[in-house]
Amino acid sequence: MADAGSLRGDLVRLARQIMDLYLGDRHEAVLRLDVEARRIPEIRRHWEQLRESQVPAARAMVRRGMG
Repeated sequence: MADAGSLRGDLVRLARQIMDLYLGDRHEAVLRLDVEARRIPEIRRHWEQLRESQVPAARAMVRRGMG
């Protein structure tokens, strides 16, 4: 995620992205993937990779805000 210039700006941008993901046009597909990932190992692997890729980005954002 690109630096918005402040920790607050970064967090607001992240919150908007998450809200768009779960409440936007694709929300039904995202929720369905979450449900199916619990039952289908192939989907689970991809879903976990996607979710885990977000953790380093969030950590980097907080570190920028602290530094």
